[in-house]
Amino acid sequence: MAEISELLPTLGVVIPCRDESPRLPLLLADLQRWPAQLEIWVSDGCSNDASCTVARLGGAQVLQISLPSRGLQLQQGCLRTMASWLLLLHADSRLPASWPAAVCQAMLSEENPDTSAWFFDFRVNAPGLMLRMLEWVVAIRSCWLQEPYGDQGLLVQRKCLESVGGIRPLPIMEDIDLVQRLRRQGSLRRLQLPLFTDGRRWLYRGVLRQSWRNAQLRRRWRQGEDPWLLAEMYNSDTN
Repeated sequence: MAEISELLPTLGVVIPCRDESPRLPLLLADLQRWPAQLEIWVSDGCSNDASCTVARLGGAQVLQISLPSRGLQLQQGCLRTMASWLLLLHADSRLPASWPAAVCQAMLSEENPDTSAWFFDFRVNAPGLMLRMLEWVVAIRSCWLQEPYGDQGLLVQRKCLESVGGIRPLPIMEDIDLVQRLRRQGSLRRLQLPLFTDGRRWLYRGVLRQSWRNAQLRRRWRQGEDPWLLAEMYNSDTN
């Protein structure tokens, strides 16, 4: 990897965060495996815990946003980093040990890097047959429909992101909005590695209930409902 690091373009990681102090250190530790210089921005949306302190201790630069809006947090984080490639990750994600090799291969690919983006395979970091079935359904959606979501991460060249208008400051559905625009311009490709997401929402509500809830929110967003209202519903424990 030492020789490869000299050939690599610059990589910046942007992590939107809110109240993730128990999980964020694990992701920051995973990122330390990168073989070259790495720019890490944690874009915090009004955390009430020690997320900002944890991020700084883990080697990240911290950007504090005045309201919790994942799209705005991602947008502003991407504007801060100077890297030519961007890796967008949720704060409750875990990377496999071999992630640097897969990302290096994608960044050095000669197959239309200007119009392509890459995503990880969705995995829930919890046991259960229903969760494994959920992962299978997400794999079909991601590969056949070319519609990965934010909890699968996204690796994209900066100029590709800018060519589709960047990330819009939406409080929710910013991932679907971005993927739809990227898909119209080029292709979305698998990194062929899992990205593990925390299973607390799925375990709390159950796979079927959470899946139905998410599907209804997506439907209402596509019908033009206020994304701020939908974000409030998503984060509520009672809806």
